[in-house]
Formats: sequence, structure tokens, C-alpha cells
Amino acid sequence: MTVSRRRLCATALAGLLTATGERPSDRSAAGEGGEARGTLKDIAHAKGLVFGSAAVPDDLSWPEYRQILQADCAVVTPELDLLLNRIVPAYGVYNFERTDAAMNLLRRLNLGVFGPTLIWQDYLRPWMKSLSKSECARLMDDYIERMVSRYAGQVLTWNVVNEPCFFWKGSLDGLRPGPFSEALGPSYIEKAFKRARAVDPHTPLVLNEAFTERGDPVGQFTRKRLLRLIDELPDAGTPIQAIGLQGHLRPQFGVDLDGYAELLEALERRRLDIHITELDVEDVTFPRDVAERDAKVAETYKAFLDVALRTERLRHLATWGVCDRLSFYNRADFAKKPGWASRPFLLDEQLTRKKAWYAVHEALQRMPARR
Repeated sequence: MTVSRRRLCATALAGLLTATGERPSDRSAAGEGGEARGTLKDIAHAKGLVFGSAAVPDDLSWPEYRQILQADCAVVTPELDLLLNRIVPAYGVYNFERTDAAMNLLRRLNLGVFGPTLIWQDYLRPWMKSLSKSECARLMDDYIERMVSRYAGQVLTWNVVNEPCFFWKGSLDGLRPGPFSEALGPSYIEKAFKRARAVDPHTPLVLNEAFTERGDPVGQFTRKRLLRLIDELPDAGTPIQAIGLQGHLRPQFGVDLDGYAELLEALERRRLDIHITELDVEDVTFPRDVAERDAKVAETYKAFLDVALRTERLRHLATWGVCDRLSFYNRADFAKKPGWASRPFLLDEQLTRKKAWYAVHEALQRMPARR
């Protein structure tokens, strides 16, 4: 059944009920400014913005977390669960069992879904990197066909290509190397968008990029290369409606708010919608003292959002999680300090609102309404 984007938004943004039929109640943190009026999703909706977060579907079995996620978020990005390497365990073999379960769960919870990444030249199974060029091209076409046709009308957006720009090696003229570009050249981006549009004529298609907020050479390069890529693609008739900017704020690399503002203005001039898709704040360079660290994290959110939310064409804002207990920064393969419990999100491990939640709440209240 095809569901219009307007209807999906209306469903996601309505007053959401928990599985028990009870409306999630506001939860305030002692010492954080008292009771705040309105949930994040409701304030954003009143201003013409869709607010959401990434979430691992399995984590929604935690009832209190699920309730708060429903209260504050209109939509969810199912993090890494709906990616190519999870769905295609072997060439020609597709397993949609987990993705179907995740989509069904989110639908039951009345949570909208930001479309998952279709093509990303990272996070791939080893066998995908050893395919012949013809096999790789066939895999890309077949995967987009199956994935998009299966969930068309059930998602708000499709994140067609993720992180196409690449600073470190600069292969393919500054584009990320990988099996799809090796098989098809830089045109893999154009081909992926056209394939997705042919299968789903209606859902907005997004190109998603990382590092655009950074103040180091990586950020400077990525902003320039992304704009050049965008300017090249329309000549090939590539149907891009929006640009996703991830927003993993890492102060150790600098956060160039002036450069980021210039990028947003450049995207607006190109009449592209803008989505902030993975916002969080890495706190590894902040003081170990929790109160001081939380204050620094909140200040970083505030400074960034004061710039980003001025952008009239910003349509979606999503954090890469809401609860510190579930932060990917605390994974063993990502943690940078022994014994350091990262606090990058809006709620602490007990699901209590932190200064960061109030910073986002206040930024949304100050945001001008979209026309």
C-alpha cells in the first residue's frame, strides 16, 4: 500500500500512544531549568520541521526508552539495521526478515521512518569487495530495486548515496573509493539515484555527506567537493531533492560555523532541501567532570543549531541517538579513553533530560517558522 509523504508526516507527528495506550508524559531533570513546555517533535512540527533520531529497533524493547523516543521523536532512522551488508549475506541472496520486523515495529509505534542508506562504499561484507565489475553493477541495481520497491510509500526519504566525498586518498577526483565506483566510475552516484527514482517516483531522494561542519582540512575539502559534485550531477539529470549533512560534532577537529553557514547558503541557492541526519557531540576533549562536560556538550549543540536552524530549507533534523547508555561512542571499537563514559546525547543513562536536551528545546523554540 502506498502512503503519501503528507500522510506519513501527519501520522508520525500526531500525539503518539505507547503500546499500553498511555500518552508519554514529559520528563524533566531536577536542576535543569524545571519543566519545559512541549516535546521536541511538537515544537519542531509547529515550525515546519520534522524532528527525529536514530535508534536500533532491538533497543525499543526497553519500555521507558521507547516511551520517551515516541514522545520526542516523530521519525526514526533505524541506524545500521537496514543496510546492504545486513540484507544481502551472499551474492544473490536476500534476507528481509529483520528489516520487515523493524519496519513493522516502527509502524505499530506510529513512528515515521527516515529512509535507510541504499549505497555506501563502506560497511560492506568482504565478498562485496571482490566482485567483478559486472557483478557489482548488477548487485547495486538489484539491491535498489528490491529494497525500494519493498518499502516504497513506507518511508519519508531515501538516503540513496552516503558519504560520496573522500579526503584522504582522493581517488576518483575526491570521491570515496569502493566496489561501486570501481565498477561504474563516478557515475555510480547518478545511476543509483536514477534507479531509485525509477522504482519509487514519489519519495524524496537524498545524498548524505559527513564532515561538512569540521574546521580542519577534511571539512574544508568536503564542503567544496560536495558543492562541486552537486553541480556536476544535475547535468546528468540526477533526481536529487535534498542534501543530508550528518553533523557528528567533534570539537577536537574544530567546528567551522562560518564555513558551515556558507555551505547552507550555497545549498539554498541551488534550491535543495537540507536534512541534518546524524547530529551528536563527541565529548572526549571536554572535562572529565560530568557537570562541566554536560555544559560543554550543551553549548556545542546550541552554537551549531543557532546557525543551522536559520536555514529556511532545513526540513528534517535528526540526532544519532537520544540516550547516552546507547551511544556508539561507548562501543569498544570506538571508545577513545579507558574508563570514559561518553555523554553525547540529550538524555543520560537513566533517561533524564540533560542540559543538551534543554539546549535543543530552546533552539527549536527560537527557530523561525518555515514558510
